[in-house]
Amino acid sequence: LAGNWFIWSQQPSLFQQTWKNIANGIRAAGLNTALVWSPNMGHSTISNPPPVGSEDFKLFDTNHDNVLDENDDPYLPYYA
Repeated sequence: LAGNWFIWSQQPSLFQQTWKNIANGIRAAGLNTALVWSPNMGHSTISNPPPVGSEDFKLFDTNHDNVLDENDDPYLPYYA
């Protein structure tokens, strides 16, 4: 989900937009499919924290205390 091999690594705003683009493309094609978001693990450690106040910082700071730590939900930032 946030592995460094993905273009959206630790960028939940980019992940959300990418997910929406893929979903909209599949729906537009009229394919009879379902999309399932199923992460296998969450990490509370962010290797390159975004700047304080940025969109991604706000998404990562799920408890709104202006600190990115183990008290923040590792999955919530990626819900689109």
